[in-house]
Amino acid sequence: MCATCIFVLHTDKQMCATQNSHLSKLQRSYTTMDQKTLARELVRARLAELVKMKAMIEKMHSSLETMLAVQMKFQELIEEDEERGYELQAGLDDEDTDRDSALSFGVLLEIAVNRLKG
Repeated sequence: MCATCIFVLHTDKQMCATQNSHLSKLQRSYTTMDQKTLARELVRARLAELVKMKAMIEKMHSSLETMLAVQMKFQELIEEDEERGYELQAGLDDEDTDRDSALSFGVLLEIAVNRLKG
């Protein structure tokens, strides 16, 4: 096989004029391939696939680490807010908690803003 054909095979470019004959020779050589050569080629091809899979797993692992770091940061922020909320609650009178407990945070915030506006 000429160097141009080898380059073309590996880069998936246009076929040269002699490549068809080279491909038919390759097909004949694989047809007459003995069992040992076939086994060797199967192992080589499988190992190449496994290398690709391993690279994909590494990429997934990196993405999962990033997502876990973000999750941990959000969890930390939520816990800090929750702690401050309980501290505020402990410092306030608990007389009217039953009446306001059914209102959501958004509604209560709107009420507070409206009262501050006057």
